[in-house]
Amino acid sequence: FSVPRPPQMLRGLLVVSLLIASCHADALTQPQRLRGGGPLSWQNLIKPPVPLRNDYGTENKFVIQKSSDLNEKSSFTATFIRKAANEISHLLKGSTSVQGVDVQATVDGSGKITGEAACKNLVPGARVAVGGELAGGQKLKEAPIPTFSGEYTAKNFVGSLKAKDSKLDGSAVYAHGNVQGGIATSYNTEKGQLAEPSLAIRYDDGEHSLSAVSNGFSGEDVTASYSQTINNKLELSGSFSTKGNRYSVGGAYKFDDVNSVRGKIDKDGILNVGVSHQLSPAAALNGGFMIDVHNTDKRQLGLTITLS
Repeated sequence: FSVPRPPQMLRGLLVVSLLIASCHADALTQPQRLRGGGPLSWQNLIKPPVPLRNDYGTENKFVIQKSSDLNEKSSFTATFIRKAANEISHLLKGSTSVQGVDVQATVDGSGKITGEAACKNLVPGARVAVGGELAGGQKLKEAPIPTFSGEYTAKNFVGSLKAKDSKLDGSAVYAHGNVQGGIATSYNTEKGQLAEPSLAIRYDDGEHSLSAVSNGFSGEDVTASYSQTINNKLELSGSFSTKGNRYSVGGAYKFDDVNSVRGKIDKDGILNVGVSHQLSPAAALNGGFMIDVHNTDKRQLGLTITLS
């Protein structure tokens, strides 16, 4: 099975987007938003509840965000990360929009450059993007094959395709009321192999959320989670996975508009706590703490200051 050349892959994605759009033209609206979630997408569907996510930030960071007067989509972000007592790394990110094309680029501490250019509404509801990367010191002719992706959004449906090297990833999500269901899989064009699909379903009414994600049909890797919001301030969550019989429980509490705290603990006794404080409309302070309750010498503490 031969690997499609980049132009062929891009044309294929464009054709798929056009075909889907023509089949669903009568259903086009803005992306549906559920009361308890964001716009439909596979990534949003499989996200765990907020208290159970792995973004507690145990690194020390200083972030500067700046918007440009060029247009409303132009911005610049500089992130400085303290890796060790004598080592500070950085991450620079810039984004803008030119003639309807959204462009963003990132440069990390190693000199690696990643970028993407995306165009929306070639047909109503469609988005097509091309991305690439270049390692520090690497010549342009040595760069990997670009990544091509396409996404189509209708009233209650999102379908996406992504082509990178010899791998083609695809997903589809459909919503009805407060219920979302989706499927995702990948195809290796070099080996001619289709991966076993992943399935996900979620019910979310804004106060109660129940979801399940299955990687394959065997039932050996299924994760179920439940979350409940009380008085729009307290959120309690729990999850269980059949893979290794793992579980975690957590909660988040919003004191007011500028102060919040959250935490979780898992089967292995890893405790995470995060605190967020809005110092001013242009400054925020976030703290993250991790400790192994079975080995208190294994711990991490991080602070992130964000200025905008």
